[in-house]
Amino acid sequence: LRYAPCLPSHASLITEILCVQHNRNATVMASVVHTIAMVFQWIDMLLSFKAFIFFYYQRTRHGRCKFEVLYTTSVGSFTDLMKIVIVGTVPAVFHIQENGNKIQWSRWFGWLCTCPVLLIHLCNLPGKEVFNVRRMMKVLIGYQMLMCCGITASMSDTDAKYAFILAAVSFLSYIFRYAVEIFQEAMSTMPERAHAHLKRTAFVFFHSWAGFGLFFILGPEGLNYLHQDLSKAAYAYFDFMSKTVYSWHGWYLRWGILRKFKTKTEPEEFVDAPVVDETSPPDYNILLVEDNENFGMFMETTLIQHNCIVVRANNTARALSQIQTSVIGFDLAMVNFGIAKKDNYKLMFELRKLVFMLPVIAYARVISKQDLAKRNSTGIDRLFGRSVS
Repeated sequence: LRYAPCLPSHASLITEILCVQHNRNATVMASVVHTIAMVFQWIDMLLSFKAFIFFYYQRTRHGRCKFEVLYTTSVGSFTDLMKIVIVGTVPAVFHIQENGNKIQWSRWFGWLCTCPVLLIHLCNLPGKEVFNVRRMMKVLIGYQMLMCCGITASMSDTDAKYAFILAAVSFLSYIFRYAVEIFQEAMSTMPERAHAHLKRTAFVFFHSWAGFGLFFILGPEGLNYLHQDLSKAAYAYFDFMSKTVYSWHGWYLRWGILRKFKTKTEPEEFVDAPVVDETSPPDYNILLVEDNENFGMFMETTLIQHNCIVVRANNTARALSQIQTSVIGFDLAMVNFGIAKKDNYKLMFELRKLVFMLPVIAYARVISKQDLAKRNSTGIDRLFGRSVS
């Protein structure tokens, strides 16, 4: 009994020790999470900048990069660096005076600068032949409404926050609806060799954009279930996937698959010309641009024997006219490189404007280093000597 008065003090001492240890563990854990978030942000920024250098090289040296991915990686790396450098300062983060809510301005700035261009790239994915301007405008309007609802939810409290979160989810679903339609359309218009890569591109898009939505709802801007640094680490990962990885997939789909006409690598044994079954559908529709009548006849006869439909043109104007008026469309253009050189490669540039993904094979009697350099800059997929079969 004489020790009874000491029990409360002992219990309070133990409780205090446990509280101190808990606070110390929480501090260590918070420091670890903060470090992980900073590492993720630096990795995201550096890889985005590296991708920009790669795309810039491809555009300047080979002419093989479009504006969307070059813009996204350059501006994306800048906004990522800005998030790191001005973290914790105004305007990177500011507070709403009435309720004390934090607004991550740099995060919204990065999204607004890059995501509309990514969505334009998405709408262009199936190709110019089936491009739908009205659908693109709907997607961009949906994104504008998504951003307005999201930032309003982050500034609001209680019932208003829930209402704007629900509205933001609705507009994200609206964007996803058209994204599904776009990928389905691309699957139907692109060759089979592009389907596997197209599925990977769709996975990158949907899982990164859905991840943004999920972590927004669970993070400090939404229901506040996640720590701010954990939210930053997750956003850095989804930034990397939705911008850098998606840009690379889009670039490779366009330039590494759709623009690459695969030729057989194994030598063929030449035998008698096969008998063509006139009831079977043709393998390829080919535009042949050749001004030499004899060689043109030889090429046309050989291609027809291999079950191809051949349309001949003897100059640039007729070739472009055939492209514009063709009902069946073309799978391949075979061009005498001398014709392309006569009009300062106008034929090649106009071909790319009319049918962007059309594979082009050019041939010449003699191939020089200057010709090879022009092949890269004009977008010719293959350049062969005339004696090469």
